[in-house]
Amino acid sequence: MTTLEKTRERLESKRFSVRKRGMRELLDAGLRDEFIERALAEKDGALIEHAVQWIEPDVPAALLVHMFRKNATPVPQSGIRSYLPYNNCLHAEAEIHAQYALQGRRIAVGTVEAVGMGYLRSFHSVLLKVIAQDFEVAQTAFERKGAKALSGGIHAFSHGMDGIVYTGLENEWCAESQKVQAALLALHRIDCAVPIERIDSLIDQVEQWAQPGSLLWLRGIKVPMWLRLHGLPDDDFVPAVARWRAQYPNAQFFGMEADLGTACLKRKLFAELDRLLQQEDPFHFYSPVFCHWPLMRYMEEKGVLKIEDQFFGAREYRDRMDWGIAGPPWAEVPGALEKGGFPASA
Repeated sequence: MTTLEKTRERLESKRFSVRKRGMRELLDAGLRDEFIERALAEKDGALIEHAVQWIEPDVPAALLVHMFRKNATPVPQSGIRSYLPYNNCLHAEAEIHAQYALQGRRIAVGTVEAVGMGYLRSFHSVLLKVIAQDFEVAQTAFERKGAKALSGGIHAFSHGMDGIVYTGLENEWCAESQKVQAALLALHRIDCAVPIERIDSLIDQVEQWAQPGSLLWLRGIKVPMWLRLHGLPDDDFVPAVARWRAQYPNAQFFGMEADLGTACLKRKLFAELDRLLQQEDPFHFYSPVFCHWPLMRYMEEKGVLKIEDQFFGAREYRDRMDWGIAGPPWAEVPGALEKGGFPASA
């Protein structure tokens, strides 16, 4: 039996480790087409992940979607949520859209987050459908719909020894409301406008449901208020954000500082961004997801943040920079923020 015959025999094994060895041998033998064919036929999500990692960055769109489909369960994260945000998957956008867009409002919150971080603008119509839903407190939704009201959400429950124990529902929004928040932020990240009337309506709903300054209010107001502030003209934008953050220190845009920095880049408010990075810990602006790659590059080239390997996602980000992977289209067009083209500090 030839070496290749032994390899193909391993690929028929029921044992994961044996099939994994066979897949690796195919690739090492230069049989990329057969390797991809085998990967597309594989049913084990973990082995498909290995196959994708072995051929990065040149991963066919069909194989990416296959990996997402076979790792759909959000435990702890679905395949699309764990991979798409940290890679440039624009070459596979049509295939990803075809796989998920028909889900409409049923689309999972992790997928919503992923398409925003991954800058897949074709999802804008799906996301607009999601934000058409109104806010509802988790406690009220739970009384009306039971556990279904919390399914797919975050923060609304904890696991106990005897199963799921629901806690703090009065301080949390139901799963669908959390998805609305995620869709609002995703629309902002893919540079798709949200009607100001809808933003104001959602802010009003938060005010109706929650006492200003309460935990429920803080969790509900952050994203729609961010979009409201982002709609201001350049001269008013940064001062308005500063006033908001000073008035409500507990409502700091934690996890959204990178969005603030990226917004400054898109508006070419370089002096304002430099001041923000001087006044605050630059690490708060660290975010290795695709939509924030230009900000990461800006901070590195300015020397305000040294990205260490121990930072979450740093090695993957560094690999992609070394491979020369392009960032979001808005930062790559001539005359925009091309590599090495940032102005000197103000």
